[in-house]
Amino acid sequence: MGDAARLGEAARLLADGVALDRAAALLDGVSAQVPGRELLLGQLAELRGDDAVAAEAYGRALDQGEDPEVRLRRALALERLGRGAEVAEDLARLRPDPEARLREPEGAPRRTLRPLRPSAR
Repeated sequence: MGDAARLGEAARLLADGVALDRAAALLDGVSAQVPGRELLLGQLAELRGDDAVAAEAYGRALDQGEDPEVRLRRALALERLGRGAEVAEDLARLRPDPEARLREPEGAPRRTLRPLRPSAR
């Protein structure tokens, strides 16, 4: 199974909030340089209730590229850890640039934060 297939299957398992050990095994077989791996490791840690590991993984994901959803998830994990100064830094980075609203095309789609919790299935 290739990296893309492993990431896809792990993402599906994490979205359902089931088979977390299987998702972890899939992610263990993916190189750390593959985009998306660190985000999924953060989600896995968050689902397991390990905010310290989640914050670290989200930080590595942000090193690979800025993403507001990842930044917010990292801030939430840091908040649960009581690391207020770091939360403030992350939230400051999320504040929109007032000039950006002027450059944004009208009707541009907005992303929403998907909750991370097991489904009721």
